[in-house]
Amino acid sequence: MKLDTPTSPTSCTTALGTKGPLDVWAHMNPMATFNPDEPCRVHDALNNTFIDWKPEWAARYREYAAPHDEGVIAFDGLLLDGWVQLLDGWEPM
Repeated sequence: MKLDTPTSPTSCTTALGTKGPLDVWAHMNPMATFNPDEPCRVHDALNNTFIDWKPEWAARYREYAAPHDEGVIAFDGLLLDGWVQLLDGWEPM
C-alpha cells in the first residue's frame, strides 16, 4: 500500500532554529533513485514510519529487495516507498 498523502505532519528545524511543519511526501525521493550505499531515511509505507538507513545493509538490500508495486520495494518485511536525505534537525513525528 502506497500512501499518497501524509497521515500526520512532521517537523523540521528551520534556519532560525524554529520547528515548523514539513510535507515529507513532497520532499521524498523515489526508490528508483535510492542508493543503498548512502545513509538516509527510508519510508516504510506498511507501518508509516521512517527508518534511518545504514549503508552496511546494502549487500542484503541488493540480494533480497524486490519490486512490490509501482515505486515500492519489499525488503525485510518493509514496503519502502521513498527516501529523504539526512538533514540536521529533521525529526519525523
